[in-house]
Amino acid sequence: MDRNGIKNQTELAQKLGVSQSAISSWSSGRNEPDLNCMKKMLLMGMTIAELFGEDAEQSVINGLKNKITPRSVDNAVFLEAVKKALASLGKN
Repeated sequence: MDRNGIKNQTELAQKLGVSQSAISSWSSGRNEPDLNCMKKMLLMGMTIAELFGEDAEQSVINGLKNKITPRSVDNAVFLEAVKKALASLGKN
């Protein structure tokens, strides 16, 4: 969390307007943040891997690749496009 200027779960909870126990339940996998909180976290600079675990980022990429054509998109280019699209969600 420190990479994003957030030192602990309590500080993240305050920035998102949720309880610290909500953050704890997300971290342990007992629950997931709602879409609004996910958007806020992405806009704060958190990665898909930080939000959903290390394997999730590649799963998201693979899932989105299956929905677009052509399927020969470079992972780095595609990931950057996904990040830009997700970031724009919070600007509308």
